[in-house]
Amino acid sequence: MLKEVIMPQLGLTMTTGTIQKWLKKEGDQLEKGEPILEVMTDKVTMEVESFDSGILKKIVAREGEEIPVTQVIAYIGDEKDEPSPELIARATEAKAALASEAAAVAEPQKEPALAEEEEGGRIKASPLARRLAQEKGLDLRLIKGSGPGGRITKEDVLKAAEEKERRPAPAEAARVAAPQIAGAPQVAEVIPLTGLRKIIAERLSESFRNAPHIVITMQVDMTQAQVLRDSLLFLVEEKWGVRLSYTDIILKATALALKEYPGLNSSLVGEEIKIYQDINIGLAVAIPDGLIVPTIFGTDGLSLSEIARKREELVKKAREGSLSLDEVGGGTFTMSNLGMYGVESFSAIINPPQAAILAVGAIEEKAVVREGQIVIRPQLTLSLSADHRMVDGALAAQFLARVRELLESPYLMLISG
Repeated sequence: MLKEVIMPQLGLTMTTGTIQKWLKKEGDQLEKGEPILEVMTDKVTMEVESFDSGILKKIVAREGEEIPVTQVIAYIGDEKDEPSPELIARATEAKAALASEAAAVAEPQKEPALAEEEEGGRIKASPLARRLAQEKGLDLRLIKGSGPGGRITKEDVLKAAEEKERRPAPAEAARVAAPQIAGAPQVAEVIPLTGLRKIIAERLSESFRNAPHIVITMQVDMTQAQVLRDSLLFLVEEKWGVRLSYTDIILKATALALKEYPGLNSSLVGEEIKIYQDINIGLAVAIPDGLIVPTIFGTDGLSLSEIARKREELVKKAREGSLSLDEVGGGTFTMSNLGMYGVESFSAIINPPQAAILAVGAIEEKAVVREGQIVIRPQLTLSLSADHRMVDGALAAQFLARVRELLESPYLMLISG
């Protein structure tokens, strides 16, 4: 009897998965629990095991295809089992439906009727309708009102929002070859925007489009942090086999500051701001095909040596591609460090739905004024990007000032609870 192999849901937020690689081919004998393919989610690439023993009779989803969860991707059966053409056709119906939606974009669409205007050019709309339209990013001029005299009501806005969600994105329109332009630069290589790079593009575009970013920057004197690191470096390496980094010290300071300013340790879910008790900092790690953010759980309760060990373990697994879903989920705040590349400062894009992200630059020797004297000090630039819907400027400044205070007097971290 034929059995369906479906795209598994490997996480609560997973809606689609990309088939990275088939580890077995049609006709191969499978054992229950044996890996048969690699699936890339919005977080990690994972091996999917066979749920049953048998022969891989038919693969209906190719490598590189993005497939909705629970959709059939293959069939397993005995030697006598053969999937009928009708069965294969049903398995590919969902893909055909997606293709037809994309093709429909090429067809000319009716322009929506413009909303009625009051005298003076103001659109006729109820206050609630105006607020809803602003929240959902809708242009009132393009909504036809159903109220008295063409007045736009709440129901009109909700209907327009639903239509907008159903409408295929312009980027999905049928692709047409661009005309050759005289003097245009010659293309050396075309890299498809697929896989992890596509996921990163979609998530960060969504964040930058929907979250109003506020960015504040502070300079930190790292003199005492250097003294602390130098005094612990040999001990930590000898006892635990890891090298204590400035990233570890900054992670600890950030976690303790989040404990004092929990408004930064939050996320926006629907119309609710959720403030978390647990402090789980995600650390952005560069990998060959993009970026991944493993999570250090309970960062505030870890010692510097524990943070160093966990950070080193997660970075190693990230670069090997062996992170589990649990290790890349559950983050409440994110930190990104480009200091090792000599970057003095930068503004990072918030990792949705989190409230903020801390961007860490390089430590550089700079001339500063101390007690009326010009002296050379190791200076670090920290830039905090926060979602202004959840975090006001004053709160962001207070939080970053506390991070600076802990780094400039790092022994406070040893007595902070």
